[in-house]
Amino acid sequence: MKKLSFFSYFFLLTVLLAGCKKDDSSGPDRGNSSWGKGRIYYSSPTEGVRYIDLATKTKGLLLPEDYDRHDWDVSMDGQKTITSANTGDTDWDANLITISNISDGQVTGQFRYYPTEGDYASPKFSPNRSKIAVVPTYHDGIVIMNLEGRVENHLLSYGGEKIRQNIMAWMPDNTLLFMVGNKLCRTNTAYTNASVIADINLSKWGAPQPSPDGTRIAYASGNHIWMMNADGSNKKQVTTSTDEETYPVFSPDGKYLLIGTRFIESTGSPGSGVFSDGVWAMAIIPADGQQYNVDQGVDDHVIQLRLQGVDRNEICNGTMLWR
Repeated sequence: MKKLSFFSYFFLLTVLLAGCKKDDSSGPDRGNSSWGKGRIYYSSPTEGVRYIDLATKTKGLLLPEDYDRHDWDVSMDGQKTITSANTGDTDWDANLITISNISDGQVTGQFRYYPTEGDYASPKFSPNRSKIAVVPTYHDGIVIMNLEGRVENHLLSYGGEKIRQNIMAWMPDNTLLFMVGNKLCRTNTAYTNASVIADINLSKWGAPQPSPDGTRIAYASGNHIWMMNADGSNKKQVTTSTDEETYPVFSPDGKYLLIGTRFIESTGSPGSGVFSDGVWAMAIIPADGQQYNVDQGVDDHVIQLRLQGVDRNEICNGTMLWR
């Protein structure tokens, strides 16, 4: 996987920002004086990994732009980062996995991981920060390891079908969600077995993300965001628009969903990380199972995520988290 060229990003951002011009009838404070609690972390197309402090509505830098970095994650408690990157030497098949404190940047763990054929690795902390799971690659499926890099489990296939879709999410009980074809599956806590949660017969769906209490799963399907119970029941479409929504993320208290709106798929080289190639504007909706129109200026309950004095939504092109 390689990052999009500067010219590819310039074109995508020009098109996206054309749909983000300031509208006096929309904005974060239109019926929403509070954006919620915690921090939103996100990959910026041009500014590295940024964060928004929701209490102060200000933006900061978590990780500077680094074209050697493949992907990153923040632990559920907001204390640690984990990154995967090129090693910086001639060990071409290795991914350098680094664990650091967010408070002071101190490195607390580092090791080299060797996926098949030098694939790029996307490591994700388990909710209790005791394990790391590497998002499925074409060759290796799901790899689960301890914090020192020792592989403990390796999930290659389910039901005779190879796990190759680069989609995976931790459940709060340290089980894992993954996809095989149109089936959303969930492992047991020993990672020795899995069961099908839902089978969604649509040509385009994915990005499943559980609520913090594990009772609900949000996902993208048919250009919009849906929500269902953790057992696959009670599926509801929770966004609508004249465009496309993608990549839902629950707030830490489970009351809101961070989503990508006005999604633009790239036509250039693949991007890095778990998410597919493209850029999107960021917005927040209530996670109450009701449906919200996320077009700008339509629904008072939708927060178009814009900082003070900025005439467009914040833009993301990869990993997006709420901690």
